[in-house]
Amino acid sequence: MRTWFIRLQSLTMKQGNNEEPMQYILEFLTYLPVFIGQARLIQEIILGPLDDVFSKSGVNIVSARTRIWKLADEKQKNKLEIWGHTLNINDWKNNSKWSGQLYSIEDQVSVLEPPESGLNSSETIVQVIRDVLRIRVTFLTDNGYMAITTPAAPLIKSSTRQSHLVSIEINNNNENESARAAFEHIELIRRGFGVGSGLDSSGQSIVNNLQGMIERSLQKLSNDLYSEQGHFVLELIQNADDNQYASDRLPTLRFVLSDKRILVCNNEIGFQPNNVAAICNVGTTTKGKHKQGYAGHKGIGFKSVFMVSNRPEIHSRDYHFCFDTVDGTQQIGYILPIWLDECDEILPDADEWTTCIRLPIQRGSRLQENFDNIQAKLLLFLNRLRRIEIVGQPMSTSNSDQSRSFTRFDHADGKIIELQEKTVNGTIIKNFWLVIKKVLQVPEDVKEKLREVKCDVHSTTIAIAYPLSGLQQSVQKLPLAQPLFAYLPLRPYGFRFILQADFEIPVTRQEILHDNIWNEWLKSEMIQLLPLAYTQFQNLPDLLTSSLPQLEFGSHITAIQVLIYFLKLIPTRNELDPYFNSFVDKSMKLLMGIIKLPVSREDDNGQIHIEWVQTSQCVLVKDPFIRKILPQELLLSHFNMYYVPEQLASECNERTLIKLGCAPLQFSSIIRLIKELYKQHEQEHSTKTSSIEQSESIAL
Repeated sequence: MRTWFIRLQSLTMKQGNNEEPMQYILEFLTYLPVFIGQARLIQEIILGPLDDVFSKSGVNIVSARTRIWKLADEKQKNKLEIWGHTLNINDWKNNSKWSGQLYSIEDQVSVLEPPESGLNSSETIVQVIRDVLRIRVTFLTDNGYMAITTPAAPLIKSSTRQSHLVSIEINNNNENESARAAFEHIELIRRGFGVGSGLDSSGQSIVNNLQGMIERSLQKLSNDLYSEQGHFVLELIQNADDNQYASDRLPTLRFVLSDKRILVCNNEIGFQPNNVAAICNVGTTTKGKHKQGYAGHKGIGFKSVFMVSNRPEIHSRDYHFCFDTVDGTQQIGYILPIWLDECDEILPDADEWTTCIRLPIQRGSRLQENFDNIQAKLLLFLNRLRRIEIVGQPMSTSNSDQSRSFTRFDHADGKIIELQEKTVNGTIIKNFWLVIKKVLQVPEDVKEKLREVKCDVHSTTIAIAYPLSGLQQSVQKLPLAQPLFAYLPLRPYGFRFILQADFEIPVTRQEILHDNIWNEWLKSEMIQLLPLAYTQFQNLPDLLTSSLPQLEFGSHITAIQVLIYFLKLIPTRNELDPYFNSFVDKSMKLLMGIIKLPVSREDDNGQIHIEWVQTSQCVLVKDPFIRKILPQELLLSHFNMYYVPEQLASECNERTLIKLGCAPLQFSSIIRLIKELYKQHEQEHSTKTSSIEQSESIAL
């Protein structure tokens, strides 16, 4: 391809005609067929060399692409728009014509006639390429709807399964144009995979071989990525959080369980064409490039459902389709959609649950533990989802209500988050979390290094969350080690609080990526969270009293209790994954400059009161005998130092207090204090002796 462009470039220089080579390139581009996942090849094989060759010839890159656009007729522009929107080439986007409304079905769809039987394989391929340019199917973008030229297929009922219980009504008249467009979109995707292209036996054999290779690769990818069956639950929660919701609805995800199937119901606004295109692909996302951080990827994440179901179904608005990998009956079944006219059961009310994913369960799937492990804290850092419901239990023989639900409520502008769990017996368990967030502006040097992955990222949010259940108990009990979060939990790293950031993670969602520029930058910035958390802990009693007055939560908590709880949750090196050692060390240095400890002091009137002093003024001594023979008054008068309060010294980790600036009482300091006391005693004795001698001389 590069050689061809160089020859065209030389023709341009000889003939002085810049338009003619672009005409050749235009015709080549518009004769290329449209296949799912082809955009990257177009970029690497054609556009990359095009930019390189013609930029070196003095022709501006944008100008070269603009010339191609200007030379194109209406039909060719429709084809260029596919590449323009797929590859984000602004010169090939005709944004002025997208009004945000669907065209009429007559304007969108023209049915392809089957190829004449006399055509050979190559002629049929050329015919299919030309037919690619016939109709529009509407895709939803960030800026509204865009019409993309795509092939169509006759509206026929799927013959995949014949015996069903419930019919899915699809009208073909003008009153249900969107349903017809949904069907045509599914057929478009199938045609893009070579299904129903009218190839002869030789051409179809080639397509079948390619499909078999893709199928085996996808099966291996799915098995390698999702080694645990329960992974699909997190992926579906991720997708639900990515979805859009009406303002008058509480974003909710419901799992309806039985021993035969799982229904995943979501009250989102419903699947758009670009969501369908992503789920019928691998490695694509409906969010585009990384701007604010996101939880999941529609596409790869959804593939995890194949660990528990061979034939997942999706019912959303006018879309009703499935994927079929049962015994290899369908080539590329992981990504090849099959339209459904009927369903095996009556689905929940579509007005309440706009999207319903039905997962017939494979034999031998053990799902009980996966749903038992769902906890309310999954909702802590999600952007939209506020409730998760689990209805019924797999393999349950009980007729009693087995429903559980988890709901999130935000208080004090999100600083205090209340998580409620309704158990199967109707008991409501409440847990409260202190959440501190900080928005980071991404520096230019980081943007430059990560331009390919996050070229549009401007800011990201980091957070830290502390469970407050320990503070409610009369005797503080440390929480267990908490998982690290990238919107949803990863594995524990040794923290008893939760750190959340938009970490780069592998699809396996087990841990964050090491030696990753983005993650290293996030870790370096997250050292600010502990000092911010300390500031919030100082105000925590008042914050709880004002935001949750009905619980009388904050009125029973003292500032010293809060401080001890905060200090006890700071991890030590032997508790922590080594990856975060530097995070804790640097955080402690920042805390050292701001943290204060309470000390008792007697005023001139003999009244004891509490003062808050810097840790550098505190001496750590746990031995009660030393504290008795060397009282604090001596430390204060000779060294201007205070003892760390006995409660802090006994409950908090000694190394933590020392790292924060508290000084251990050294033997040399004790010797120095004894010497000073001895000198003081000698001076007093000498003064007293002199006074006695003077009195005796006067008496004589």
